[in-house]
Amino acid sequence: MEPTTPATPTPVATMPTSPKKNNLLIAIIVVALLLLIAGSGLAYWKLRQPTTITPPPTTTPPTTTPSPVTKEETFTPQNNQITLTVTSPVNGSTVKTDKITVTGATVPNADVSINDLDLQANSQGIFTTVYTLDPGENTIDIVASDEFGNAAEQELTINYDTL
Repeated sequence: MEPTTPATPTPVATMPTSPKKNNLLIAIIVVALLLLIAGSGLAYWKLRQPTTITPPPTTTPPTTTPSPVTKEETFTPQNNQITLTVTSPVNGSTVKTDKITVTGATVPNADVSINDLDLQANSQGIFTTVYTLDPGENTIDIVASDEFGNAAEQELTINYDTL
């Protein structure tokens, strides 16, 4: 037999690499690994944190049982009195016309009655209306009351002279 010569390996063509390219490749790999490790650590830390699941708010249907009144919800005027000042007409005056303007002031939004005529004071407590007189002496009762049932009253006498 003939001696065989061992086969010579065929050289593989390789690209020559520079040390700068090798360093850049290593740096990219190192950064990628660091990011992977940091991301894994953050995920692990996040999973280890206690979690609280908050249920969505629920609405409670209204009940027919009244809730207790707290001190902050209660308002009682001092001395249970309100004020009433009539600025027009002047008590005891005599007028020559059957229509007069009754004007005054009381607590804001008070109910005001002038004999049989009902009206409401505005948000500053001012009220005004036109009132029709009968010939001769007229008694005008003006009453102001608030939402708590407190009231103030004034009585005026106005003389309507038809002559």
